[in-house]
Amino acid sequence: MATSLVNLGNTYGRLGDVHRQKELLERALKIKQREFGADHAEVANVLVILGTAHGELGDLQHQRELLERALHIKETSYGPDNRELLSALGGLGVTYGHLGDHVNKRALLERMLHIMEREFGTDHYNVAVTLVELARTCAKLGESEAEQRLCKRAREIEEGGAAKRCYGPDEKE
Repeated sequence: MATSLVNLGNTYGRLGDVHRQKELLERALKIKQREFGADHAEVANVLVILGTAHGELGDLQHQRELLERALHIKETSYGPDNRELLSALGGLGVTYGHLGDHVNKRALLERMLHIMEREFGTDHYNVAVTLVELARTCAKLGESEAEQRLCKRAREIEEGGAAKRCYGPDEKE
């Protein structure tokens, strides 16, 4: 039942009805907590999606709280550098950025980058995307040398064909 509610909530979210999405996810969260316990990874997965919904509704503080809780659960369940943490790290990083906390955003992006490089390889497209976001964050912190270094590395990945490996060659080639 909870999985169906999550799927339905996600559908409402994609259709733009974030209020309905939030309601369905809150119902799913209660079921998951009752079924698995409050500190289970299944609960954390719902918390990530619910946190994002709160953010889309403009409640950044609640989004932060939910994502911090999700990250804590995932760290306890999987360890501090498991790929299962990526959704919580990414969502929380974005939230910190929206709240103006670029120092914490940078720390989370650096953790994401470390995990992605290990799991996907140093020339993966998602590594390049994370490098660009990290560069933007460094720029907001006034770290122009780091910004330039990170942008250069992202560009090298993209020029090296990461996009082609991810999406396939152009029809023109």
